[in-house]
Amino acid sequence: MGKTLVSIMILLNVMSAVSALPLYKRFNINILNALDRGGPLKVHCRDLAGRDDKPYVFLDKRLQTYNLGFVVNPDLIYQCEIWMPSTDPQQPQHHVRWNAFVADDAWFRGLCGSETPNECRWAAKNDGIYVRDNPTGHYRLIYKWDVNFVK
Repeated sequence: MGKTLVSIMILLNVMSAVSALPLYKRFNINILNALDRGGPLKVHCRDLAGRDDKPYVFLDKRLQTYNLGFVVNPDLIYQCEIWMPSTDPQQPQHHVRWNAFVADDAWFRGLCGSETPNECRWAAKNDGIYVRDNPTGHYRLIYKWDVNFVK
């Protein structure tokens, strides 16, 4: 029993060293209201497996943030939606829905860049949703408003 447990622990350590994902560790999605005119933004995030459906939150002020903490498991996908009121009466609000976290090495390295810090930082700006590249600290546009990238 003791040797089996030690073998499993060694295997998990080797797997986590190869993977960029912080499996079974605490992680965060951080969403920032970076609109020029401030809020309000309506935000909703949920685990697509149905284990965790967060309540709607409102980011009413510029630079206000929403932080969602969770433990990473191998099949985890968090999808978020944001609604922003429009200044155009023909289009009453803007909307975007996207996968804010996917437990996949390629996705994780491609968007967040690393697990340091232990979060994916997103920013809602006037032209769309930006993600922060953790190693460089720079934000880049990923999703434009009014386009649903996931179903």
